[in-house]
Amino acid sequence: MTDFAPSHIALRLCLALALASAGLSLLLLTIPREMVMPQPPLYQFEGLPFRIVQGATLAISLLSLLIAAVLPQAAPAPGSGNGARIGAHLASGAVALIAVANIWLSTRSEFELVARDAYALQIAVMSLGAIIGIAGPLVLTAALALRLPQRGARLAALAALALLVLADVAHTAGLSPLPTGAALLALLLLLAVTLHRQALLPEASRPWLIALATLWALPWMVARLPLSGAALMISDPAQRFPALAEALFASAPANHLLGPLPLLLCLGALASLLFAQPNRRVNGTAATLLCLAALLPALTNALGYGPFGPSAVFDMLRSGAVSAGAALAIFLGWVAVTTAVPLTALCAAWLWLRGTRTPA
Repeated sequence: MTDFAPSHIALRLCLALALASAGLSLLLLTIPREMVMPQPPLYQFEGLPFRIVQGATLAISLLSLLIAAVLPQAAPAPGSGNGARIGAHLASGAVALIAVANIWLSTRSEFELVARDAYALQIAVMSLGAIIGIAGPLVLTAALALRLPQRGARLAALAALALLVLADVAHTAGLSPLPTGAALLALLLLLAVTLHRQALLPEASRPWLIALATLWALPWMVARLPLSGAALMISDPAQRFPALAEALFASAPANHLLGPLPLLLCLGALASLLFAQPNRRVNGTAATLLCLAALLPALTNALGYGPFGPSAVFDMLRSGAVSAGAALAIFLGWVAVTTAVPLTALCAAWLWLRGTRTPA
């Protein structure tokens, strides 16, 4: 039997949990929407289908919290020292505490929180809870930092990551006006390029990292570059530069970095670091498909539209409400949203069964 290191076991567990989450999401897709809508005459949510949907949704939320808590264990390279392993344990414990605090707050009524004077605690826990949503990119960045050969470079990269996490929490809490998404992406790319130049980055990791960087940067560019161009057209310099700064540094939602698809991109990159990838072509194809499934809805949202089905898109195009290009973007976003769940299940199953078979 193959001897797996703790990092291998943790990553396999995370992929198994992601596969279970995808399976539950597939179950939700099989339940018609009409079966869970409130029925007359009382218009209350009731019946077995509604209870199944409620239970499956709760289970998916709990699985995401479990993945975020276990994921730091996959960051240290096999054979790392006690410091890396202790840091992984501390990170898992911190995420677990945040998750428990989020669950506790979500089960309390607003009146109870006011009576306990827990408003500051609620803001702090919700701000820290943002870490759970982007646990994948954070753990992947830490994993790349731990693979730097120089001890000083490792410590500097981990310190920079810790500072950026604190800055992101402060931004989420409203204490800092500067978002840290661009800095986190720059750190991830810098570490990847450094490892690549030192021949320490597996070739199988490149498609996953390129896909993640594309998903991270492209929706921001689509949303911000038109605003930046409009700011540059202002003739008055006293108004031009403040408008440009607001366009570039305004807080933009990063919803496209949340959910199972970006997380699976990070898990794929971690799998390529910890395991020997059996099929390079399938590896790159999986990364590309996952990136497209997450990127197309994000681009549609960045353009100010929502994903609609073919009939609704045709009606909007026929009435002249949208242009042909916008209609195509809306339709592609709908296709990506529709295929995202089965694609997640297939990629998670492939990674678990094939991509985590032999330690690298």
